[in-house]
Amino acid sequence: MLARSATRASDHAGAARISRDALALAESLELDEVRATALVSLGAAKLELGEDETGFANLEESIELSLAIGSPEAIRGNASLAHQLRHHGRFADSLTPFEEALRLSEALGITPQRRMLAGMLPQMRYRRGRWDEALEAANAYLEEVGGSHYHSWHALQTRGLLRLSRGDESGIEDSAASIEAARASVDLSVLSSALAIYGRSLLLVGRLDEARDALEESLAIFDSLQGRSGFDLPYLVVTAFEVGVDGHRILGPRRHPVWAEAGRSYFAGEFAQAADRYEAIGSLTDEAEARLRAARHLVESGRPDEASEQLERALSFYRSVEATRFVREGEALLAAAS
Repeated sequence: MLARSATRASDHAGAARISRDALALAESLELDEVRATALVSLGAAKLELGEDETGFANLEESIELSLAIGSPEAIRGNASLAHQLRHHGRFADSLTPFEEALRLSEALGITPQRRMLAGMLPQMRYRRGRWDEALEAANAYLEEVGGSHYHSWHALQTRGLLRLSRGDESGIEDSAASIEAARASVDLSVLSSALAIYGRSLLLVGRLDEARDALEESLAIFDSLQGRSGFDLPYLVVTAFEVGVDGHRILGPRRHPVWAEAGRSYFAGEFAQAADRYEAIGSLTDEAEARLRAARHLVESGRPDEASEQLERALSFYRSVEATRFVREGEALLAAAS
């Protein structure tokens, strides 16, 4: 518990130190469940501190041990592994441990962890390109907990983005409600992430000044913390690019390098390259946005053949998910490129 408290306070060095002490004690007393718990905290802390190889190994050891002894700690181990994988730019790889954590929490009837994971599920599906499943998961979650539960922020943000992308301007109401929910959390990283996504939603309804304010607040909170992040970075990149904020403020050393590399390509105007990086990561929604941006840039640069290639790939995705807002934009660009 002390290690978790240190983590919530962004004291990852402290969390690692406490976890090592707990692990040594658990091993000396042959307390396997305590050992599994300490390994999760130690692995997560190491990964935040940049000790990736041993951090992932600690998480995997914890999961293996937890499953062997039938411990519910396997939920936290899988959830932590999924969290770290997606922030490290291995989003496609993160889906299996995430879904396993959710399955175990449901099977074991552990409601707090199930609600946390179920609240995150819509965003995972949305970014992976499974929009109908994302909307279904968001609606089911919000029907269960309502908009006041702070874990609802993820579901609200995702539903807001989906509605806006499909031409429903009132989706911004979900996005705004998500900020109210996020402000109820004691974890400031939650609010930082919520504001990052909110900025992107505000852009879609043309509220650039408010998008800039959301971006600035998100960055200020992130700068006050000690952790690293990556998964939310594409939202910050798009918003910063649109409102004219310097990319160096977004892509600092505490951003995970795989996501940051995609962001650097984006700010450099190499949008197709950014899209390729998002494709490799497994974030198909981010890939489509970058390809549409690439097509717009190529049309404006008088390179219609290259624009058409990017447009075909973006439109294929957007048509498959019924993103009418972006389909209209893409088809208009396609006509201009012809």
